[in-house]
Amino acid sequence: MARTLLTDDIWQQIQDTMRLHGCYRSKNSRNIMEVILWKLRTGATWRDIPQEFCPWQTAYNRFNRWASKGLWNKFFFRLRGVLDQEWVFIDGSYIRVHQHASGARNGFERA
Repeated sequence: MARTLLTDDIWQQIQDTMRLHGCYRSKNSRNIMEVILWKLRTGATWRDIPQEFCPWQTAYNRFNRWASKGLWNKFFFRLRGVLDQEWVFIDGSYIRVHQHASGARNGFERA
């Protein structure tokens, strides 16, 4: 995978969390975690995961298994102090209101 998110330090903490909660270790768990993060980051459907990463069913099943064990919350709580500032941003988006819906004119009477 060309662009990965998990540093060795972060992956070690995720593995420790998995080990504490009885998840089995497989050789490709890190790759599957990267694929899941890619899917969540891009908003793609599970079936759109490129086949060369892993079968989409594998990523989907692993995501659901980790979710049912409550591991995603544990991952996030464990890693909240490890963040680098590379992926932090402020959302500056807004929804523009149509000019006629922005407010009533002075003197507008309600019926």
